[in-house]
Amino acid sequence: MNLLAQGRIAAARLSRSPVLDLSDCDLRAVPLEIATLDFVRVLNLRGNAFLAALPAALQSMRELEQLDLSSTSMAALPEWLRRCERLQVLDISGTCISALPAWLVELPELHTLNIGLTDLVELPAWLVELPSLRDLDVSALDGNNLALLADLPCLERLTLNTLSLTEVPAWLQRLTRLTYLDLSDNHLTHLPDWLALLPRLQTLDLSRNRLERMPASLVASPQLQVLRLCGMRQSEEFWADVRLPAQLVELDIGGNWLSQLPQGLHALPQLQTLELNANNLVTLPAVAWPQLRTLDLYGNHLEALPLCLRTLPQLATLILGENAVVELPAWLGELHCLHTLDLEYNAFTQLPPALCALPALQALYLCGSWLADADLTPLTKLWQLEHLGLTGAMGMQHAPSFIAQFARLRLLNLGFNGLVGLPAWLPQLDQLEILNLNYNELETINDTLLQLPRLRCLDLHGNTQLPPAPELLHTLAARGVSIDTQFCRFHR
Repeated sequence: MNLLAQGRIAAARLSRSPVLDLSDCDLRAVPLEIATLDFVRVLNLRGNAFLAALPAALQSMRELEQLDLSSTSMAALPEWLRRCERLQVLDISGTCISALPAWLVELPELHTLNIGLTDLVELPAWLVELPSLRDLDVSALDGNNLALLADLPCLERLTLNTLSLTEVPAWLQRLTRLTYLDLSDNHLTHLPDWLALLPRLQTLDLSRNRLERMPASLVASPQLQVLRLCGMRQSEEFWADVRLPAQLVELDIGGNWLSQLPQGLHALPQLQTLELNANNLVTLPAVAWPQLRTLDLYGNHLEALPLCLRTLPQLATLILGENAVVELPAWLGELHCLHTLDLEYNAFTQLPPALCALPALQALYLCGSWLADADLTPLTKLWQLEHLGLTGAMGMQHAPSFIAQFARLRLLNLGFNGLVGLPAWLPQLDQLEILNLNYNELETINDTLLQLPRLRCLDLHGNTQLPPAPELLHTLAARGVSIDTQFCRFHR
């Protein structure tokens, strides 16, 4: 068992956490010792690509409520799983499973089932007999008998992603309890007027389709709050005709190559989250988004912050990564609610003074901004900072000591900086939980790490010069620290 899995198991045992996350741990087999963790209710094994079976020892975990086997090599579900009568969530997406066992209908509390991207040829007729099923994902299945899903009267969430649909199935009209519908990554060109008028529909994902127009009925949708239209790549004329319901709370139109914000988006009085990433925007017009809390402008062509941001009194999260911003305006300090600011991969060479005038800032990401010659000590004015990302920003062998003054820091990212050793001041960060030192030039690690009482994640990935320190790392893992040593010299 590797250090990553060992640390996560130890952490769960020490805290008696009901959640055991062993996802992406490169497991070939499930560690048998987890069968003794009778307090675990959620088991996540996602992303262990070579994991092909669950051991019989796990049948003692009869109180299991959630099981995630997605993106593993599983070809069948073990028979003993039928005795886990409290199982509520089962995810087998991305596995080699080609048939569902009929005993799934014996699980009275199973309400969420993800069978997308499996080898299922068709849906079994007994699927409609699942007594509590409310959430179903059948993405990328080859079966042509999807219409039987109309007989699931309790269904509230349905994912029909990547099914090569050319039209919206008419049988969806019978699912009057639907609150969430994902039709993304299909070949839809038109939408029926009845779709937006489903009485309880709150979330609709139409991303990466080929729509020629949006239905006029969309603006009259009674309950719609979340709309995703990313990656549509349609003309400016298409967007000029889009009219959205006034009660919309979240909107995603990222990845559309937009050079200007569509007129229909200028006034959305209830909007709280807006995704505009991966477009071609150089600025934003005057807008009326009084409730906006999260704005994602990652990957556009901004050289300065749009003035309209000054009119967003509730803005708490601002993502401006991968633009061409060189300075920040003095009025930035007026955003008194701003607690997360992502400025990674911009054109800063000096620390913008306005950055230090944000009283509520808790998370700051300057990754990829070349600040090797900049004076970063003014950052200490941000005394509430809990997350600090300086990946690839310093290019120095030793981390600057001013970082030790962030007494509340819980996450520190110093990857890709050429560091050769651990800073002596590191133990002063007694609240630190996550330390990322990946792809540096570390030549040694020492007991300094043992002086971080709250440490739970340590990333040493890609430090190819790091000599073995197995005793120290096993001590950390036994304390519940998850450790990533991939591509280190001693990695096994």
